[in-house]
Amino acid sequence: PARFDVRQAATIAIGRLAYTVPKVVAPFFPQFAAPWIFYLGAYPEDEEKRVAFEGMCLLVALQPAAVLPHFVIFGAALDSWVNPRDDLRAKLAQLLKTYQSTLGAHWNKYWDQLPH
Repeated sequence: PARFDVRQAATIAIGRLAYTVPKVVAPFFPQFAAPWIFYLGAYPEDEEKRVAFEGMCLLVALQPAAVLPHFVIFGAALDSWVNPRDDLRAKLAQLLKTYQSTLGAHWNKYWDQLPH
């Protein structure tokens, strides 16, 4: 039998909540952003991960500052995808473009921390 992993279950549950009711979850996002994004990146690539990433995109749009202290973890999570659907790939690229635009001259400081 497959081993139950509470971290994986919690990661997906938070992702579903973020996808369904992002404005309810967003105020709490800074409190759990780093570990959640870390485990989200480590989760196997499947439909559950896609939905959770969609939820993450919604939270990041509502609370972009929550990710900045954990930008390396965020970048690693984005990099964890081998075969994202085209619509998700576009959303992730848009998040990076938004950060680039918002951070302006400081963008390179963050971008240089990401895996390439």
